Amino acid sequence: GAMVAAILLDQEARSPTLELDPTHGLMREPVLKVMHVLRAMEYTSVDDRHVELSSMQSRIGQFVFESPSVFNFYLPEYTPPGPVMEAGLVAPEAQICTTPNLISFLNGMVSLVMDGLTSCWKGFGWGNTGC
Repeated sequence: GAMVAAILLDQEARSPTLELDPTHGLMREPVLKVMHVLRAMEYTSVDDRHVELSSMQSRIGQFVFESPSVFNFYLPEYTPPGPVMEAGLVAPEAQICTTPNLISFLNGMVSLVMDGLTSCWKGFGWGNTGC
C-alpha cells in the first residue's frame, strides 16, 4: 500500500512536463524486456534446464547473438516519425518496434504470465503443457 502510494503520488511521476519532453525516457530492446520480466518473476525451470526461447527473431525482431549484421539489429541513426523526429533526436530501438513485433511481444508476455515459458498462445518457450 505505502509503496504504491509513494510511486503514484511522486511529483516527478505525476508531472506533465516530462510527458511533453521528447528527450525524457528510454525505449528498451524487446529481448531485454523479456529477460527483465523473467528475472522479476524469478523464473526457474521445472527440470533444471537452461532457459530456451524459441523463434524470438521472427516474433519480436530480436534474439541474443543473432544480429543480422555486425552493426546490431537497427541503424544507430534511425529516427521514428513523430515527436522524436521533430525534436531532431534518434531512437534506434524503435526501428524493430513494428506492429507485428509489438503484437507478438504482447502475446508472448501474456502466455508467459498465464502458462509459463511454453509455446501456448504464441509463447516464447518450446513445447506446450496441454494448453
